[in-house]
Amino acid sequence: MRKIPKGIIIFGALFTVTSFLQMSNFIAYSRAGYDDLFLLSLPESAIFLRGFFFAVLRIAGLAAGLGVLTGKEIFRKTALFVAVARVLTFFSEHPYYAVKKHVEAAVAFASLKTGIFKIAEAPTVGFITKFSFFVLFAIDVGFAAVLIYYCTRPQVRQWFKEKG
Repeated sequence: MRKIPKGIIIFGALFTVTSFLQMSNFIAYSRAGYDDLFLLSLPESAIFLRGFFFAVLRIAGLAAGLGVLTGKEIFRKTALFVAVARVLTFFSEHPYYAVKKHVEAAVAFASLKTGIFKIAEAPTVGFITKFSFFVLFAIDVGFAAVLIYYCTRPQVRQWFKEKG
């Protein structure tokens, strides 16, 4: 029986930590009314279903992150499912208008705190919004794509089959 590949350790740890952090952020934002504030254009039932779906996805990610370290094939498949779901639902998890509202609120707060009101101008907010959206996309979709690529490699699939 071969020892656990380093990639599995890295992905398992990253998946576990990020899922845990996302879940704790989700709980904190839910209590603070984040979705209600930034997703005002959606009906309440849609906000609830969106929150429920992403909570389930985060729990599955946490289970997959811990589970791949055991070498069970079901957890590799769960990790692949979560990664594909993250790619397919990126734009509903991070709607551009919600990112923009978040940036506007953060920039307004920063300009009030610093007294530099020039940073709250539209070109600055537009640039920060686009940059933030790009970073969110690169992190979520990039991580998912690399995970999908790695977990579908023949050597990795073989390791999971050997572990049983």
